[in-house]
Amino acid sequence: MPTKHTYLKFAEWSKQYGDIIGLMAGPQNIVIVSSPELVREMFVNRGVIYSGRPVLYVSRDLIFPNQDHMFMMQNDEMLRRTRTAFKRLTGSAGLREALSVQEATASKLVSELSDGKESPERCIRLWGFRTAMTTIMGPVADDRASEMLDEWTVIQHRLIETIEATMSSMFELLPFLKYVPFMPGKQNARQIGVTLYVMYTDLFGRLKWYLSQAQSSVIDVKYWGLIGNIIRDQEREKESEKNTKSHFTDSQLKTMAQFVQDAATDTTLSTAMTCIMALTANSHLLRKVQEEVETVCGRGNVPSHLHVDKLPYVKACVLEQPEVFNPDRFVDIQAYPGLYPFGLGRRSCPGDILALNTLIIMISKVASNFDFRFDGPAPDLSIEKGYGAGVIMSPKTFPVKFTQRKR
Repeated sequence: MPTKHTYLKFAEWSKQYGDIIGLMAGPQNIVIVSSPELVREMFVNRGVIYSGRPVLYVSRDLIFPNQDHMFMMQNDEMLRRTRTAFKRLTGSAGLREALSVQEATASKLVSELSDGKESPERCIRLWGFRTAMTTIMGPVADDRASEMLDEWTVIQHRLIETIEATMSSMFELLPFLKYVPFMPGKQNARQIGVTLYVMYTDLFGRLKWYLSQAQSSVIDVKYWGLIGNIIRDQEREKESEKNTKSHFTDSQLKTMAQFVQDAATDTTLSTAMTCIMALTANSHLLRKVQEEVETVCGRGNVPSHLHVDKLPYVKACVLEQPEVFNPDRFVDIQAYPGLYPFGLGRRSCPGDILALNTLIIMISKVASNFDFRFDGPAPDLSIEKGYGAGVIMSPKTFPVKFTQRKR
């Protein structure tokens, strides 16, 4: 079985053996489910049974020791507390509050693409990272987002490689290796954990500084983000002598910030790059997006967060499926079907609507301001060759050129 693009081998097996395949891997039983209908049945209709997660030794004991990391939580009290806290960002009030931030970061992306000082891919990656960090850490994102992106990208690549190795890890197949002190990979995993903790300790410290300055009326912060709002809520509850047993510790908040940043950035960027690649390859559909934006916003006007619910075709592009790019299939749907990159059922990403709003605002602004085409030979768009292997499937780097539209 290949160690990369494993899902392609699973898809091949499903055609030969059916939608449910059982494997033995050392002491472990592995069940491969290839049918979307069966996946939905398991994770949505029978989520009470199937929403648990395996405890991975490398992640739990080496990268994130003694931390309540959501990646490894079972259906316990800590998971419920965490999902409740997320509503500060992903509830209706949080979604409305985030719209102005999403619009501001998308406008900055348009400005950076116009300047041409950085490659389009770099600009889009910075947009995704900055948007996620602002919604999580508030004012801290303005300090050094570009520098942080480089640092985060390096450690993220190492983290993903380690997690990928964990999925088929010798530690899981041969459990006694956990007790061998100098096994290859152990030290690298520990170093990743330390680096992440130091990075988010620094960010958390700067957020605390902003909070102290705001309390002294030295600065006025308009948007605090998820972690900042949780801290402020907990401080108010302490002052009113409410029950504080459910409060998060500083260590837990650092871990939460790290997890949400990683999850929000990767999934949003993957979807954004796929959408841009598909629209570039299908210029007639890009024109339909531009026509819708002009119809809704008026020719020459820039779309804003006020138009999010009025751009069904832009939303349909974001909701696309991997094999055939045909946004029209989603235009007349009555209910939001969800996106598989954001999960299903109890384990679905609580921030999927937040991400969808982010993407609609970005795509509408970029399409309104630019025509884009491949800057060289068109890339292979197939899943087999056009996408990189990884925990999150994302298009390989492709050459694209953004040209300012005449108004």
